[in-house]
Amino acid sequence: NGEVLAMRGALRGMLGSPSDGYDDLTRALELGFEDAQLRYNRSLALSALGRLREAITEADEAIALDPNEPDQWVNRSNLRLSVGDEDGAIDDATRALTAWLSLALTVL
Repeated sequence: NGEVLAMRGALRGMLGSPSDGYDDLTRALELGFEDAQLRYNRSLALSALGRLREAITEADEAIALDPNEPDQWVNRSNLRLSVGDEDGAIDDATRALTAWLSLALTVL
């Protein structure tokens, strides 16, 4: 089941095994399961493995699937900063703040 693999992959990444987590997340994709959280978790795993350019590509995918999730923008902002793209990092951080504000206003 792709969804179960995606959850296991996220958990493995959180528990300090990004390579195993990435493998589970990749297999979940191969089984046809895809959502923004899976792409976000793949981005985190790739970042932990030092594969920053690939992590940015996954972050792009996560944002495309859910552009209203602030954590997606923060993740890509951090990644962009790590590869020297300061302007892109600032743009993404600004988008994160906008997304957080939108979420806060929907709660009020």
